[in-house]
Amino acid sequence: MNGAITDFLIVADQIFILVLLIAAGYVAVSAKIVDPRATRGLSGLLINITIPALIVASMQVPFTPERLAGAEILVLATGMLYVFSFALAWAVSKAMRVPAAEEGVLQFAIVFGNVGFMGFPVALTLFGEESLFYVAIFNLFFNVLVFSVGIAMLTEGRGKGFDPRLLANPGIAASVVGFALFLGSVEIPGPFIDSIELLGGVTTPLAMIIVGAMVATFPARE
Repeated sequence: MNGAITDFLIVADQIFILVLLIAAGYVAVSAKIVDPRATRGLSGLLINITIPALIVASMQVPFTPERLAGAEILVLATGMLYVFSFALAWAVSKAMRVPAAEEGVLQFAIVFGNVGFMGFPVALTLFGEESLFYVAIFNLFFNVLVFSVGIAMLTEGRGKGFDPRLLANPGIAASVVGFALFLGSVEIPGPFIDSIELLGGVTTPLAMIIVGAMVATFPARE
């Protein structure tokens, strides 16, 4: 019982840290220290620079049979998760009888979570750096699906087909490169990996501050 309470307090402490970072972003915009329009540029920095850097850095780990086996189990579990999620999304959209134009949006919201933006900071805070290796692998499948099936869901019936160029984005590229370096046991030289790790380390505080800044743009009662 005491162990469970201790674990709960540890998790609560880590979550509270994230809440404080969100509060910092909220205060920064509310007090007009930061222009709310800046969140768009900061989001671009996060998605295109710091998260890819974090992905590559998290995969700079020694190759071991145990870690590879863990990755294989994760791939299988990820496949099962998305099969279930797509089936659930289809069933819910039909049961709710939403208009055809809104079906894809509802299905997208059910299947795809905020893995890239919030997933990395939360996993890092709760489970430590070791978890980021597996989060990066999951993120690869997430990105491929969200930029293919996800786009198809959102544009269904609007005459827009899937554009393969959407898959050429920093998140997918970083995941592929990082995993290839892991399989080949290739270590990035000191000055470069140090810079990449520093950039990746910005991800958690930056993501939470952006969330807080976005929240501050809405009326408090809402």
